[in-house]
Amino acid sequence: MALYIARLIGGIASGQLSATLPIYIGEISEKDIRGRLSNLFTVLGSLGGLYIYTVGPFVSYHVLAGTCAVVPFIVTVMCWFLPETPYYLAKKNKTDKARECIVKLSSNRTDDNFIEERMQEIRDSINNDSKNSSQFWELITEKQYRKPFLIVLGIKTIQHFSGSQAISAYMQTIMQSSGSNLSSSYSSIIFGFTRFIAAIVSGQFVDKIGRKPLLLLSASSCSVALFGEGAYFYVLEAVKGNTDSISWIPLTALVIFEVMITIGVSTLPYIIIGELFTMNVKGYAASFSSLYSAPLAFAVTSLYIPISENWGTYTMFWFYASTCFLGSIFILIFLPETKNKTFDEIQKKLNNKK
Repeated sequence: MALYIARLIGGIASGQLSATLPIYIGEISEKDIRGRLSNLFTVLGSLGGLYIYTVGPFVSYHVLAGTCAVVPFIVTVMCWFLPETPYYLAKKNKTDKARECIVKLSSNRTDDNFIEERMQEIRDSINNDSKNSSQFWELITEKQYRKPFLIVLGIKTIQHFSGSQAISAYMQTIMQSSGSNLSSSYSSIIFGFTRFIAAIVSGQFVDKIGRKPLLLLSASSCSVALFGEGAYFYVLEAVKGNTDSISWIPLTALVIFEVMITIGVSTLPYIIIGELFTMNVKGYAASFSSLYSAPLAFAVTSLYIPISENWGTYTMFWFYASTCFLGSIFILIFLPETKNKTFDEIQKKLNNKK
């Protein structure tokens, strides 16, 4: 029972973090580094996953849980010293404190022109927000909010139905089913390390290449890798053929998948959530996004085993591949590029204003 309660508390905390962190980072960062700062959420999460994969198999459950509790405790203490965002301070008519916050957050640029430019960006965004009311249901009823809301729901659907969470949860099972000679513990370490490096690489390009190109590359490449993984299991399970000559496919395809999913589909939605919405509805959108993600993650993870056992592992991988393929088309058509744009510029682009 204690384990269930602890997991429930952890899930609630994780949901709150996923809802608030993109908003906070988006409001404290300059437009040309917003993507890299937001990506740190994924980098540090991947580092934590790598720690679990590396240390977990070799220590007791209590030791692992105890050491994992250290970082959240330190972060909780550090949160008391975090500055409030300049957007929030300006909205509360605390202009002087907003200026001080900008100076504190931009220690390498404190000239008056820069500060005034940032303040003007904030004022423009607040003025735009003040023209509209802010109720949760307006995410659906108001056209200007409905478009980004549906885009975010679409991207979150792609993120979960790509199979990333199910593959991570059943990585050892997948490798054992494929007939790989690599031990399940070491395969998990390889994938954890791959995910961590890919998250770092993604952060180097998100503000240079842009969100949309990275998401397109990520989704389309994942589709190819997952189709290859499914083809291997089709030969193994349905055809009952000899797979000795293609035994390299499962590990190779999953490594490619881990790299490509991390540089885009599993990381960038958190950045986009913090960019597409105006301040007055951003909290509602981020909260609903986290709420929407929970049943999707549960469904994808819980359905993997029964579907694989009844219709074959290849069925699941081809479903994930199809999702990524259709997702790349969705991204190409509907997602606007937000790289190096202020929040006000993003809203004008979403609403086709010049």
